[in-house]
Amino acid sequence: MHVRDLMLTLGRLAGQPDLVRFGELPDRDWEPPFICGDSSRLRSATGWAPAFELEAGLRQTLDWWASRHRT
Repeated sequence: MHVRDLMLTLGRLAGQPDLVRFGELPDRDWEPPFICGDSSRLRSATGWAPAFELEAGLRQTLDWWASRHRT
């Protein structure tokens, strides 16, 4: 999953997709244009596996955060 997709998913789950805007800031010379992670080595070396599907984990995290920050 791309970071862009993650942010769009968070915006949608939070009910605020309009708050996620790409291209608002200019590119910075010191930021790499692409970063790629591969969890396969972590999985094979440690036996790690995610406990949740990503969207379910994000939903649970948003619900937890919202329950503690109601105004």
